[in-house]
Amino acid sequence: MASIDWSSRIAAYLNLGTDTLGSRGELLAAIGGSVQEAIEARTGRRFEAQVYTETYDGNGRRTLFLRWDPVISVASVSVDGDALTDWVARDNGVTLKYGAVFPEGIGNVEVVYRAGWEVAPPALVQAGVYWAASLFKDRDRLGISSIGAGGQTSSYAREIPAFVEKLIAPFVRWDKPC
Repeated sequence: MASIDWSSRIAAYLNLGTDTLGSRGELLAAIGGSVQEAIEARTGRRFEAQVYTETYDGNGRRTLFLRWDPVISVASVSVDGDALTDWVARDNGVTLKYGAVFPEGIGNVEVVYRAGWEVAPPALVQAGVYWAASLFKDRDRLGISSIGAGGQTSSYAREIPAFVEKLIAPFVRWDKPC
């Protein structure tokens, strides 16, 4: 999460001065980081590229879909410890060449790959800024969606706000990793 400067982005959006940024910078960074984690969990994608070493069950098919995407590069593919060389990296997986298939088996395929975005999509970052700014502004009433008079009834919201959900919807991976 270090590559996104949440405190500066949120402060700029809220039009906070540099003096306020100094005293509230840590809070803004923490809110931004938490919002990023929530958006990553919802979309099933990471804002930033990472290297993964994962084990998969062979599926008897030419293509193996990987847990994280977009796939930037694949360093290695092996079956039962034997390195494979005839494969092609795809945006969301690995395909074997020449009609070969991944042999069926439990935990018999290992893939080392890099996935994510080298630069997070601006729409996702902006959604994070909007949500984080909203949380910052409403921090004294955080989670309260309504308060009734007289009977002292309160209700709390715990979901991603609808305005953020609309912005991140195009990035949601419907078969997202667990």
